[in-house]
Amino acid sequence: MPLNYFRQRYNEFVLCLKKNSGDDEACIKQRQLAHSICPDEWVFILFFNVVVSKIINILFYLQVTQWDEQRTAGNFLGIQVTEPAADSHGHH
Repeated sequence: MPLNYFRQRYNEFVLCLKKNSGDDEACIKQRQLAHSICPDEWVFILFFNVVVSKIINILFYLQVTQWDEQRTAGNFLGIQVTEPAADSHGHH
């Protein structure tokens, strides 16, 4: 089986995961098709890459959430956004 054929089947599986919010059960047919035409080692490596990508996205989301909370609390160590002070005539 040529690599491009397997890659196409695996991409169909990943697209299914994306459309179904990562629900493996909804994409079992696509996963089985990709797995059936590919050596087990390839499936593991490619599936592992998808899982690692999801973990990185979750960690990024958690970090951004933490930074948002720090900004709200006034203890964010990064760039501070402050409201410009109004002058004595009420202009900015």
